[in-house]
Amino acid sequence: MFLLAVRRRFRAGQDRAPITRFVATVRERYDHTGHDLDPATAERLIWAALGEAEPSPVVGPAVAAQTLLVLGLLEDEGMPRSELDDFLTAAENLARRQPAVPAAGLVPDPADEPVPDPAP
Repeated sequence: MFLLAVRRRFRAGQDRAPITRFVATVRERYDHTGHDLDPATAERLIWAALGEAEPSPVVGPAVAAQTLLVLGLLEDEGMPRSELDDFLTAAENLARRQPAVPAAGLVPDPADEPVPDPAP
């Protein structure tokens, strides 16, 4: 869903300013503590979804940032219910075609990998 939402709004190779402004508006709307959405993480997630940055590890701050960014992207679009349903169906279809791919802009955190048992 994140990948589709980002690519509806932004393009690879574009100027950085619109992404910086978007992240700032998301922080104004949803980050009431000022500590829930790190702007560098948020921007890096967007650039990774556009293929212009390395993905971030799947850790709490990145997952939280991605959630708030999706909320902002979809809210800004102001899609009617039928168009939102179509968007969610497209996201679901994409996820079904690529089930092994982590969320756009995120890579598994090595700390979450199971530790193999030592050989007896």
